[in-house]
Amino acid sequence: TDPERDKVDRFCLQSLASMGSDVGVDSILRELGNRPHMTRAHCNYLATFVRENTDVRDGLVELLMTNRSSTDWELQWPIAALLNLDELPQNVVNHAIGFLNDRTRSNELRALSAFVVAKFGSGAARINLRNRWDEEDSHHVKSAMVASTMFFPPEERRILLGHWGRQDVLFEDVAKAVRAKLASGSS
Repeated sequence: TDPERDKVDRFCLQSLASMGSDVGVDSILRELGNRPHMTRAHCNYLATFVRENTDVRDGLVELLMTNRSSTDWELQWPIAALLNLDELPQNVVNHAIGFLNDRTRSNELRALSAFVVAKFGSGAARINLRNRWDEEDSHHVKSAMVASTMFFPPEERRILLGHWGRQDVLFEDVAKAVRAKLASGSS
């Protein structure tokens, strides 16, 4: 790798994103996944345009779905960018369920996957998420599960926040934060 190029790319991509300029989108999409150490910078830039540009969405989905050899650290960035969308194809949700259920995956990737399942999943996918609770041993993943209830229907969310929030001080704090966020109407 060329450390100077990486520095310039990081600076330029951050500047372009802050200006809302999509001038670098096509070149980043062509390069996506070829420089794994730049995945975070690339995905953060592309996240700016994922709602308006279907090529960006498709590129991020492809990176997520086809790069099984990628590290968990690399895979978490396209997931984070895709969370900006209002909908995702069910095959991506199924992929996220696979990550969530795979204990060999990092807790960070599994936690982000919980958000994908909660936000974009069908009722059956959310049941899968709920059923993971008793099997899950990671507080990190469980905290994400509590937070992800913000995407559940109100009655289901109320029940889960009440039940999960009573099981640990951390989960109680996350449940309070979810309630406060929803009460304030912020997203």
